[in-house]
Amino acid sequence: MALVTRDTYSVNEHEKKANPDNAALFALGRVISAEYRSIRCRGIDIDSDTGSDILAREIYSEQTSYLVAIRDGRRYIQELGRLDMDGGRHKEVDIKSEGVYIITGGLGGIGLEIARHISRKGAGNVALINRTAMPDRDKWASILKANVDSKLCKKISKINSIEANGTAVYTYQADISLRDQLVGVIDEIRSKFKKINGIIHCAGMAGEGLLAVKSQSDFSKVLSPKIDGTYMLDNVTKDDEIDFFVTFSSIMSILNVPGQGDYATANAYMDAFAQWRGFQGKRTVSISWPAWKDTGMAAEYKADKNKSLFKPISVEQALSDFELILKSGSSHVIAGEIDYEMLSGISEEVQLFKLEDDIAAELKSTVNTNRGTTANMSPLPRVKLKGGVSGCYTKLEKIIGNIWGAILEIGEISIHDDFYDLGGNSLLSINMANKLKEQLNVEIDINNLFEHYSIADLAVYISEKYPESTQDKSFEDDLDKAVANQECVTTNTVLPESNKIAIQDSIINQISGLMWRQMNCLDRGFGVLIGQHSNEMLRLFKLFLGIKRCFNLEGYLGGIYSKQTFYNGNLVENQLLESFGLKACVMKVNTLESLHATICSYIDKGKPVLVCFDEYYTFYSSFYLSKHTNHLALVNGYDSSKKVYSVIDYNHLMQNGSKIINYGQFYTTFNVIEHIYSNMESMEILVLEKQQDVVISQIANKFTGILEYIAENKLQSEDLVFIRNIMESEDHYLDTESLNKLYFFLGSKELLINTLKEHFKERHKDIISMSNDILELSNALINICATSLIRGRSIRFDNTVVNSIDNMCKTSTKFIKGIKEYIHNTVW
Repeated sequence: MALVTRDTYSVNEHEKKANPDNAALFALGRVISAEYRSIRCRGIDIDSDTGSDILAREIYSEQTSYLVAIRDGRRYIQELGRLDMDGGRHKEVDIKSEGVYIITGGLGGIGLEIARHISRKGAGNVALINRTAMPDRDKWASILKANVDSKLCKKISKINSIEANGTAVYTYQADISLRDQLVGVIDEIRSKFKKINGIIHCAGMAGEGLLAVKSQSDFSKVLSPKIDGTYMLDNVTKDDEIDFFVTFSSIMSILNVPGQGDYATANAYMDAFAQWRGFQGKRTVSISWPAWKDTGMAAEYKADKNKSLFKPISVEQALSDFELILKSGSSHVIAGEIDYEMLSGISEEVQLFKLEDDIAAELKSTVNTNRGTTANMSPLPRVKLKGGVSGCYTKLEKIIGNIWGAILEIGEISIHDDFYDLGGNSLLSINMANKLKEQLNVEIDINNLFEHYSIADLAVYISEKYPESTQDKSFEDDLDKAVANQECVTTNTVLPESNKIAIQDSIINQISGLMWRQMNCLDRGFGVLIGQHSNEMLRLFKLFLGIKRCFNLEGYLGGIYSKQTFYNGNLVENQLLESFGLKACVMKVNTLESLHATICSYIDKGKPVLVCFDEYYTFYSSFYLSKHTNHLALVNGYDSSKKVYSVIDYNHLMQNGSKIINYGQFYTTFNVIEHIYSNMESMEILVLEKQQDVVISQIANKFTGILEYIAENKLQSEDLVFIRNIMESEDHYLDTESLNKLYFFLGSKELLINTLKEHFKERHKDIISMSNDILELSNALINICATSLIRGRSIRFDNTVVNSIDNMCKTSTKFIKGIKEYIHNTVW
């Protein structure tokens, strides 16, 4: 993708042109290339004399430089070099006691530090413009005394200390991106102080999230204070004789950091704007800052502790640099010290500009030093992993853990830790992708590292996409040796028919394809066992399971939760099973020998057995030899001579980028079952016993009665009740536990609706249409909530989300009513 602009930058001293809008586009292109490996973006800035032949040659050239300027037929590329602060054209800046200095974002950590600095230099008046208003001054003393809001107290204390230097501080509330608000505040300031001496534009909003999942609204919120705000500040003060105009930009404007598309775009505009305004004879400079230590947005988001191409800067060093840069006469300066260790770990294709000779030489020296230091060392440090079941880890988990340890410089990591919580960031993700390629010969997109941010999750993803990366496994303990024995068993194993209970394909087909939120491993086991009696009973079981979990039916069914128990952490619906004439019987066994004898005895009686299992051993699963998970499987056969069990379980498969669960048969060893049970406090198995005969029509009538109760009482499903409670909460925040509850409620609704949809098929197209609408809205709602959890922020209930929820409410009510009306004429 070639981004072609005209006269975006001034390339030589004779040019007096700049276009901030085009510069913003180039910055966005850098990030697009970083987030999408399949898209190679390049920026080409031409002059009016550049012919189509020259442009075409540049577009199709093999040059790797991201940004190129063509002037008079000559080709120029960007170079990163040092600014000589001791020489050159210095312009002294006189900080005045009269008039006023305006600082936007003035109540932020950096804004207040700048106010303190110019106060020390003799500023008489400072006007702090902020989007959030400060409380009235007469309340400040009581606020400090109560000390409830620590952030607010810190702001008040900072202002008080500045005023103690003899500088008067005034606070104003305005959104600087909105012209009417800004004009009102500037007019008030101008009227009060007569002269605006200088503007320091510190306002901004942190960017976050990949472009693929970012809404236009979220993108614009980051752009507004820096792009609209910069333009508006200059526009409403264009007739004021201002001594200087400083914009606080970020190093992100020159980098291609995934997840920072909006922030890079906004800051690149500031950099080019400073050049454009300077050409009009107005003193303007844009400072691209690295993270400030212990203050500002970087500190708030803990990014000041992360590694970057430029080292974090102390507050005092930043203030000293600010003064020097203001005198330098340059229009754009990066304030910071290059982290050569970090730069040496990034591949050449990520370097977006040419390095000045002395910088390139220092980088080469760092690389050579690192090579000499590590020549006699192992490629990666050995990291202690934790969080695995029985302390067991796969080869992939160990390699990824060692890579994390090298990048993050830590020696002990849980396989469930979040990379970004441990200090990881976008640049370190690039480093990680390079090391994964080096160690495993796999190409991992940066997007995938944002989505799979724990060792366990990333190992599963890599094993799915690159199965060959899991080969040549090393087994370092007894538990892994059990797997080695299991690998000798294949799906071609033939068990004696006398020792195997046949499960009909029609039963498997009713369960295959369902997600865990719709039917968990225990539900599926019960489904298979109930399906042995009748396919129709299995369908009714799915309907009852869905509707009972989807709606609060305590008023209709009485003590609906009184008979619930748990098996291996899974809910056993005893009352529901009784409706089908069945009872779940949990059997305790005392020894591993009696465990096998008990399982085999039930198989001999024609009764499949639900046993505790671990997906780590599930053949063809994405978790196989990758991740330990609490699980259940249904044993339907055995061969005591080969010490093999026939097991009915589900397999995770990837189809068109989506995870599909297929239910089916595979084999496991006695040894694997022993290792699983040997780590359990209580050894138990579960079987279903028939209590009494039931008539299918009676079960169907009971289901119809529940539908009538829901329709007459206008009950809303639990997922909608839950999400409306979040809407009405103060912070709209959704934690992991809440998201799992919502998954459970929505999954129950999906199970109910999908099963009804299969029943009606094409006989009632309006019901099928409503079914599809509800399922689509359900998936959209899950994606919105999951995204909010991943980003660690509250759910944003904009009009689109609210309308989706309202539509789901209306459609669900209409759907239940339609089902109730049709069901009287339906034969179950």
